[in-house]
Formats: sequence, C-alpha cells, structure tokens
Amino acid sequence: MSDAGFLPPGAGFANDQDLPNHGLGITNLVSRPTAGAGDLRPEDFARGRRALLRKIRKRRPQIIAAVGLMVFREMIQTRRALRCGLQDESIEGISVFVVPNPSGRNAHFTYEQMLRQFVALREWAQGKTVTGTFFRE
Repeated sequence: MSDAGFLPPGAGFANDQDLPNHGLGITNLVSRPTAGAGDLRPEDFARGRRALLRKIRKRRPQIIAAVGLMVFREMIQTRRALRCGLQDESIEGISVFVVPNPSGRNAHFTYEQMLRQFVALREWAQGKTVTGTFFRE
C-alpha cells in the first residue's frame, strides 16, 4: 500500500494498527485460518458476510475496497465473471473498488499490474476524501 501512495514509505503489516490514522480500516471476510480458500465452507462465507455488513453499517465507510475478486464475488453472491476496478454494484449504497489479491498463492497478476490497480484505487479515492474498509481473502 505504501508503493501505491496510500501509506508513507516504510509502513507495512507490522503497523496495521496505524491504518485509522490514515483514514483506512482493514478486515477479513472470513476470520478463521485455513490452508487455502478451498477449505472455506459456504457457512463461513455466510457468517462473514453478516459480520462484515454489520461493520459496514456501523462504520459507514465512504468507499469499500475489496482485495481479491473472490472476496467481492462472495460478498455479492455471484458466479458471473468479475473484473478489478470500480464496480457497478454497491454494498449498502457504498461504492466498491476491487483490487487484485497480492497473496503469493494468488499469482494471477504481476506486481506491476497489481500496483496499477492500487494506484487507480488511490487516485479514484482521492476525489472522495475517503475513509475505506479493505477486505482480504
């Protein structure tokens, strides 16, 4: 996130607790640890959707950034093809921007492609004076 300009140089996972100071929040769709997404059950996603919707209703972020197409697919419960970028669908009336999952297990995008998407999110968000919620797979 620092390479895309969301955070100052040197910021990283070790200081996630500082994200609110930058107008950002981060959460998971499913909190239980697994070896991979294939280990998640439909009830895990259903429970995660309910919990995440409660957080969204309580915090009312200005935008939602979904990290990973699978996360967004599970949130809106669709099997149709999706793309990264600003979505036509909203969640609770809040615009959603999907960026690639940077996990090494999810090597569908090069670093440069991922960075372009995160920069596009930042540039779009800057026009909104944004606070956001980030989903991770």
